[in-house]
Amino acid sequence: MKKSKRALIISISAVLLLIVIAVVSFFGTGNQIISGMYLRSEHGASIIATDDGTTKVFYNAGKEDFSDYNTGDRITAVCGKNVVLDGGLYGPGVDCYFSFRSEKGSTDDVPDFFRDAGKNVLTGRYLSTDSDTHMLIDENGSPVQLCDYEDYYMKFRGCCDGDKIMVVCNDIRETYPAQTDVRFCWIFERGSLDDIPHSTIDSLRELGWID
Repeated sequence: MKKSKRALIISISAVLLLIVIAVVSFFGTGNQIISGMYLRSEHGASIIATDDGTTKVFYNAGKEDFSDYNTGDRITAVCGKNVVLDGGLYGPGVDCYFSFRSEKGSTDDVPDFFRDAGKNVLTGRYLSTDSDTHMLIDENGSPVQLCDYEDYYMKFRGCCDGDKIMVVCNDIRETYPAQTDVRFCWIFERGSLDDIPHSTIDSLRELGWID
C-alpha cells in the first residue's frame, strides 16, 4: 500500500515537473498570452488591441481561424514572440497558435475600448488635401490635421475622402486646422465627399488647403 502511494506521488510529481518544464520552455522562448479586442482591418488583417491600447497583427493567421470573430469581440490568444513587420501599419506581428473569444462585442465598442486604455480617440470623416495632408473632419465639421512622420503614409493607406475613421492620437494642438500626432488609424465604414459638410470644404478651400 505504501509502495503504491509512493509510486502515485512520484508519478504526479513527474507530471507536474513535465508541465513546469513545458511552460518554462514555451514562455522562455518569448511566447506570450495576449488578451484584448479583436479588430479586422479593411485589408482583411486580423489584429488584437491589448488592454493598454497597443496593437499587434496576427502575422501568421493561417495557423488559426479568425472567421468567427467580429470587430469588437474580446479574445485571448496564445502567441509566439513579436515579429517586426515592414511598414508597421498596425504594430508588431505575432504568430497565433490558439485563441478563443471571451465576450462578444461590436464595432461601436472600439472607441470606448481605446479611451478606457487611456488613449486620446477622435472619430470623424477622412479628407486628403492637395498638399498630401491627411485630415479628420469631426462631427461638428471641424478639421484636424493628422500628423506623424513615422510610417506616415502607411497609417492612412486605403483611406478615401468621406470614409468614417477613428484615430488614436496624442494631444490636440490648438492651431487652425488643429493638429495631432496619430498612432493608429481605423476605417469604420466607407463614405464620400458628400458626407463632409460643404461649409468645411469651403473654409479649407479659402485657406488654400484644397482646390
